[in-house]
Amino acid sequence: MDPAGGLAEKFGLPRLVGPYMISAVTLALATLVIQLFLRPDPFLTAQKNLEAVVGVHQKSTRQALAHIRSNSSALFAIAAIAIGHIAMVSVMVMTPVHMKHVDVTLKIIGFVISIHVLGMYAFSPIIGSLSDKIGRVRIIQIGVVLLIASTIVAGTAAADDAVQLGIGLFLLGLGWSCTLIAGSALLSESVDLEMKPASQGASDLVMNLMGAGGGALAGVIIGTLSYGWLCVFATIPVTALGAWSLSKK
Repeated sequence: MDPAGGLAEKFGLPRLVGPYMISAVTLALATLVIQLFLRPDPFLTAQKNLEAVVGVHQKSTRQALAHIRSNSSALFAIAAIAIGHIAMVSVMVMTPVHMKHVDVTLKIIGFVISIHVLGMYAFSPIIGSLSDKIGRVRIIQIGVVLLIASTIVAGTAAADDAVQLGIGLFLLGLGWSCTLIAGSALLSESVDLEMKPASQGASDLVMNLMGAGGGALAGVIIGTLSYGWLCVFATIPVTALGAWSLSKK
């Protein structure tokens, strides 16, 4: 935060604008790299190969959603992705607000969120490998346990307890990673070949809509009740997912 804030001040802007400036530059660079070096486009190549092999054209999102609803494994997979995301987003976005209520510094808040992001992405290769070895459903179940544990740890922490909140947010990110990676793999292998691209798009659509709704609802809950109650509510769909997973092999 401090280096980014200093950069913003050099341009005569508020310190909080600094991280957005850095994000804008890095996202622009990422876009440039993709446009210049991701050739040929793997999606377009896969689509052409699919049309050549099975003689079908791209399916719509509506067709993909109908296909997923008719397939119990695919439906469970997309539910795991969506529920993991709504639980993660709802708790994550309100944690800085919760901490700021007692005037925790932005440096400490940034550190807690950084630990959370570490949990989200750092162990992805390991989670993917374990998903191949012990199964998609088992990893989703591990994700459920981690998500519930995270809400207990974070939900019982004082607003200025950065250590306990950091542990809770780390577990939250790790649980999200489990449900997303294993759920995505299960979805891909559960749908028909010609439905794979559209199903992935449908999954992203559902996941992000659930995340947006969860973030908005989280603000209402923390505004009318408390951060602790938000964590309680976040466990409800996660617990339902865990119960559903018991019927899966």
